[in-house]
Amino acid sequence: MSEQKEIGKILKEAREKKDVTLKEVSKSTRISLSVLEILEKSEYKKLPSYIHALGFLKLYANYLGLNFEELKDIFEREYKGELYKEEEAKEALNEVIENVKKPKNRKNYIIVVTVILCVILSFVYLITYLETNNNPSKIADKPVNTKSVPLDIKKENVTEDTMDNQGDSDKYSVLSPMDLAKQLKESEQEEKAELRSVTFEFSDTCWVHINIDGKHEIDFIADAGSNKIIEFLNFFEIDVGNASAIKIKYKDQTFTGLGGWRQPVKNLYFSIDNSGNLVFLKK
Repeated sequence: MSEQKEIGKILKEAREKKDVTLKEVSKSTRISLSVLEILEKSEYKKLPSYIHALGFLKLYANYLGLNFEELKDIFEREYKGELYKEEEAKEALNEVIENVKKPKNRKNYIIVVTVILCVILSFVYLITYLETNNNPSKIADKPVNTKSVPLDIKKENVTEDTMDNQGDSDKYSVLSPMDLAKQLKESEQEEKAELRSVTFEFSDTCWVHINIDGKHEIDFIADAGSNKIIEFLNFFEIDVGNASAIKIKYKDQTFTGLGGWRQPVKNLYFSIDNSGNLVFLKK
């Protein structure tokens, strides 16, 4: 990753490479369109705080399959911790403490000290979490198994229609640093969910398109006698050009006879039922 690039350009290029729109990203991550636009324009000061900017960046980077640690280094240089850097918070706290020593308005100073202490503790908690729960790896072009967790953007009756009408008037409420850290932790726990493996066996040449969990797509031409193993979390959907040439195996289950010889078949949807068995239907 070029360190000369702005994060906004890196995010936008990665999104365009995945061939998804901001609206589609918003639906998958539940991050509002306005926040996504701010991130892609590197206009972090428009976000509520340094903590929010870093948290939203991590969630968006995970969705795009980017290395958050590398992005964070660039982010620190771009943002420069305006408002919520720990050192600045400490300086502000020291100044307030000095003022508390004065008899005048002592009660008001005590309230301010309490608020600033809460901000500092929240900041330290989130930064500690981000540093200790990230597993750095190089940014890869290959898909990564990530699953977005909805951000608690407080809107009234958010629907697909209302999302379509979002624009400059789109508003989001301020999440507390503790809530943001909690949702980041839940997101990483879901990323560690156990993947399932399925094997495709081909008796003849066959073109194949596979959509995995609605996030990754694979296209290839299988040779006669070849095998292909994929991993999925919840479901996969396949299109094949020679339905009789494919055999699908999952644990002790085998699926054959998906269609006729040289017959193309599309939209075969496979998922796991409540008993843990692989089932399919044709959409």
